[in-house]
Amino acid sequence: MKKLPQNKKQVLLDIALKNHEKEWKYKLPGEVKKEIILALLEKPLTSFELIEKLQCSKSSLGGHIRKLINKKIITHEFKDNKRHYIINNKDYAEKFLKDPSEFIDTYKLKNYGLSQLKILKILEREELPYMKLKAKLKIGPNSFFKTIRSLKNKRFIERIDKKWYLTDSGRSILNLKEDYARYCLYANIKNI
Repeated sequence: MKKLPQNKKQVLLDIALKNHEKEWKYKLPGEVKKEIILALLEKPLTSFELIEKLQCSKSSLGGHIRKLINKKIITHEFKDNKRHYIINNKDYAEKFLKDPSEFIDTYKLKNYGLSQLKILKILEREELPYMKLKAKLKIGPNSFFKTIRSLKNKRFIERIDKKWYLTDSGRSILNLKEDYARYCLYANIKNI
């Protein structure tokens, strides 16, 4: 007896719901690409099979695949009228697994969560108005605004009478080891 076809929309909805409920939002730079490479080293897979295996969204997977194709690490071929992704250059794939910094913007690898952590450390010492806090950090206005908004939305900082203050949750981040604190800030972990 032939197996009934899988309802792809239901699988994608289930994955989206699972991702919405998980305790963190992002993986570190390069982690998803590593997972894609490891999966494709086992055997060629379609995008839907990769989505199921990695439990990530279709759009997120598409972005990672495009970058890996541009770096000539993977490519695709058609089998049974379906696009299958395969490893294009095994040496590049193994290099990526050992040291992704050759293939990924090293700024992103070295500096994830750093600006947010700096703001928390500054506010631990003193409460400051927006412009004085911005002057101490020395980053662009858009980046600064997004960083402040992110910290406020996570309830790590709050504004009272035009000054920004560190909350108890913000203090709890500062009590963590620095690498883990930066990861928590970058990954938008909900509960610490």
